[in-house]
Formats: sequence, C-alpha cells, structure tokens
Amino acid sequence: MVSQSLSDELIWQDILTQSYLTEILDVKLKRSKVKGIDRLNIYQFFKQSNQHIDNIQTKCLQGNYRFSPYLENLKSKGKDKKPRVISIPTVRDRIVLLALKELLVKIFPECVPKELPNTYINDIKNLIPNLELESTNIIRTDIKNFYIFYVIIPYIQMLIRS
Repeated sequence: MVSQSLSDELIWQDILTQSYLTEILDVKLKRSKVKGIDRLNIYQFFKQSNQHIDNIQTKCLQGNYRFSPYLENLKSKGKDKKPRVISIPTVRDRIVLLALKELLVKIFPECVPKELPNTYINDIKNLIPNLELESTNIIRTDIKNFYIFYVIIPYIQMLIRS
C-alpha cells in the first residue's frame, strides 16, 4: 500500500511540472471563452501564466491548494421548466481539475471508458436482431434529472460481449 501511494505521488509530481501544466493550458483551454468568478478570461490568464502556474504547482505539491467558488449561471430549459444551474470554475481551477483528471486516469486506467457512448448504442442495435423474442425483455425508462448512462455502459458492454 505504501509503495502504491508513493508511486501515485511520483505521478502527481510528473503531472505538476511547469511544462505539463502549460501544455494543459495551451492544448485544452486555449479556445475557452468563459470566465470564472475572478472574471479572468483565458487571454488575461496567458499574460501572467508563468506566475499562475508556479502558484498552482507550489500549492498543489504542498497540499494546500484551495478551489475558488464557482460562478453560477442559470440556463433556461424552456417554458414551465426549472432553469439549469451552470457552474463555471476559474481558469486556474480548470487547470488543476484537468491535472487531477490526468492523475486519476493514470492511477485507475481500467475505470476509464475506452469507447464512446455511441459505440455501445451501435453494439446494442446490432445485438437486438439476433435475440430470441421469447427470452428478451427490453426496459425503457426516463428518470428526470438523473444521469445513469455512464454507470450502465459497463454493464451493457458485459452483456454484449458475453
């Protein structure tokens, strides 16, 4: 257990390098137009990116990084429906969140979906014509405000391949 956490810490240190964090900023956030609660857009962040990334690196490695509150916007979903709350992190927080995602992907690669959801849907479509009608049950459900799709995909994948 100690060796695993030690290797996880080394992975975290590899992700928190100046070059890797800059790459996250350049590749994944370059075209972003949204502003967080600090009202700093991506272009303003770029002007002082070295200072911001040094700050991120230091605080994350010391274990005292704190996320800013999210800016919340309400998005209308139509007449007679409650609006959807959109929570927007700051650019700095988005860099840290993407770095954390990379850490989790490297530590738990078996938990990352390898295929797109449409692949699973196509597999199901191809499977249906080959099913025996007497032994087939199809359940369709619509649960409001509940996201279960990613939970059900591995189960469906297991059924298809068995």
